[in-house]
Amino acid sequence: MKTYLERKGELPKGLVFGLAAIITYYKGGKRFDGVEITPNDDPKIIELLQNLWATGDTQKVADGVLAAEFIWQEDLNKVAGLNALVKQYLDLIQQKGMLEAVKTIL
Repeated sequence: MKTYLERKGELPKGLVFGLAAIITYYKGGKRFDGVEITPNDDPKIIELLQNLWATGDTQKVADGVLAAEFIWQEDLNKVAGLNALVKQYLDLIQQKGMLEAVKTIL
């Protein structure tokens, strides 16, 4: 039986955007209304994301999160096109903000 990706030939963009949004949430900071964003998760995951975001490089963030086998049980960088699409959405969110980024994919 063929997988979804083999049948459709593309990644589910809404799910990948959701992943990029969650990765962005772990960056922390403040929401548009000034409320502090404070992720609450396994300290190992928090540390990984803080270190990756500290690089200021969305490619390193995408590479590192997708490579985190302790989270995914495999290296998701091996999924064709996933890394590039996650980076694209991370960049979009950083440039436009979450609300405007969401509007562009609807």
